[in-house]
Amino acid sequence: MLERINDSGACLENQKIEIARIVYEHYIYEIIIVLGCFLRWSNILRNSEALAKWVLGRDFSKASCDSLDKDLREDILQELIMFIEQSFVNVTTIKASIRTLLRGTQFRKESLLLLVSDIFRDHPEQDSAVNTLRDDLLVEGYELGYPIPAIPLFNKSQLFVLGVNEKDIKSYSISETIMRLTSSLNQGELVLNKKDLQVDIYASICKNLDSNNYSINKDKLALLIDEGIRMGGLIFGITALNGGHYVDSVGIEVLDLRKSRT
Repeated sequence: MLERINDSGACLENQKIEIARIVYEHYIYEIIIVLGCFLRWSNILRNSEALAKWVLGRDFSKASCDSLDKDLREDILQELIMFIEQSFVNVTTIKASIRTLLRGTQFRKESLLLLVSDIFRDHPEQDSAVNTLRDDLLVEGYELGYPIPAIPLFNKSQLFVLGVNEKDIKSYSISETIMRLTSSLNQGELVLNKKDLQVDIYASICKNLDSNNYSINKDKLALLIDEGIRMGGLIFGITALNGGHYVDSVGIEVLDLRKSRT
């Protein structure tokens, strides 16, 4: 994946954004979980820069950045902070991230527990934060053992209060994907037809666009929805690279919760 950046001949600006995005998406589970710890136990301790520096100190990130000059590494840090600040964090994405991380290495889980312990050092909620996370992360098997609460990140009323922009359409698509995957997982329906999801999101957005006399290029709209579905699937560890997003034997493009991976 990193070779793609080096071979693309992209300008420096695009390169630093792309590296930050790849690093962010690789560690999105740890990022969402740590932000969730801040949200639950102490938002005063929230420090996106420190979290970004921890992420950039991981082996995967170092492979991307160590050979770059200092100024470019600093630019990547700032881009990564922006990605972190824009993360979608609620109980649904936190639990989905923990479920995905259950499929990660023991080292990756222990590293996250050490990070949370360090963040909450000398804080009265340190034991609660670490022990609660440990109870989820160190269960046997690949499932949490309880339903993931389905809390929308973004709803139609938010989408159309101030008009429509590309960011909001993508956000709504991410939210709808996460809600559909959560509902399906809780019901034991582990394979979703991607086309059905695309059609439902597209129809919902277009209906509200029409009622608000707002238009957007349909090809662009489809791309935004598809990117929202990709990001929603990523939080559940579903990607084309890990085999969770694929075309099945009868030609249907699916999202497969059985193949969630970090």
